[in-house]
Amino acid sequence: ARTGTRSTEGQWKQHGLLGAIAGCYTREMYRWPAAKGPPSMKLPTKQAISSMKPWLRVAAAWLLPFIMCLVQWLLWPSITPARWFLFYPAIFLAPWIGGLAGGLGATAISTLLVWYFFLPPSLSWALAESSSLFSISIFVACGVGFSFFYEQVRRRDDRFRRLFDS
Repeated sequence: ARTGTRSTEGQWKQHGLLGAIAGCYTREMYRWPAAKGPPSMKLPTKQAISSMKPWLRVAAAWLLPFIMCLVQWLLWPSITPARWFLFYPAIFLAPWIGGLAGGLGATAISTLLVWYFFLPPSLSWALAESSSLFSISIFVACGVGFSFFYEQVRRRDDRFRRLFDS
């Protein structure tokens, strides 16, 4: 059995640029000593944020829109036309932090904060522009989609972690 890795030049000639770049990650390009066998297939341990209590993770996810609202309020003279600018990252990170409940809650909180503080007329629940309803619905659809996507990723990771750890 051959040990070591193939040269970069050999990878380039045989598999092209992408093969040379990704070569160290594929089984065909990596040869391990026959006596040792393949490297272990242990999945990484859960991240530090997942070791927090569930209610604390949800609270952190729900706090994120309020932080973004404060930052956007302070930067509002500089970013005036971008009403949803800082809230998309909030609804993208909230499900990762707080799971499905954290993501859906952060989406609802973000929607209400933007509607009240940043959509014209400011500091009112009225909608002056008909396009505001369309932007609200797109934002809510993205937030719900991100939340359910992250929930599926979390379930898949848990399933694989149980499979490989047993």
